[in-house]
Amino acid sequence: MDKENIKEVERIGKFLTSFTHITQRLQSKSFTKEEVYVMYEDVISKYPKLDVSEIVIAFRNGSLGDYGRTFKLCTQELCIWIGIYLKDKRNGTIENGKPKPLRYKNPYQELGMTILNPPKND
Repeated sequence: MDKENIKEVERIGKFLTSFTHITQRLQSKSFTKEEVYVMYEDVISKYPKLDVSEIVIAFRNGSLGDYGRTFKLCTQELCIWIGIYLKDKRNGTIENGKPKPLRYKNPYQELGMTILNPPKND
């Protein structure tokens, strides 16, 4: 196996480990290997230059509720978490991989998105 393949296997492994932690934190439904791999491909194709270690940080923050409440785990939600993480990083509101003590009331608005019926946060 060449270095490029080894790097990709390590990347997939980190993603899968992080995804397993997400599903445990959120007590989410089980996903098949194929479903997780499709999510992996979607996330990586949307953020091809982003290091997997930063994706893991975004997943951790999102699954711990730093970006609001999660109602359904899907690729869209994962990409929203990454988008908020990257925005925080650009704005300097990330310290040691964690958001500063600022909690979002509506993560969709933080990304400049509007939705018709936003989920209500407590």
